Amino acid sequence: MSDGVLTVYFHYMLINPSYQSIGIGKEMMNIMLDRYKGCKTKVLISYPHAVDFYNKFGFNTEDGATPMFISEMI
Repeated sequence: MSDGVLTVYFHYMLINPSYQSIGIGKEMMNIMLDRYKGCKTKVLISYPHAVDFYNKFGFNTEDGATPMFISEMI
């Protein structure tokens, strides 16, 4: 989701565990980052075990920022 200029939000890139560690996630991230390279701010929410993966692409946690959600049961 993006305004096309300032900010892009990447939502939940999930790779089936059977297909992890063979470069699929890396390729997907490279495609997404290339597509939105003109956006000043790139935001994603990561599970704790995936933080190191996203760090490799330049994503970092931000002090003072807290992700917030409203999750409704369907």
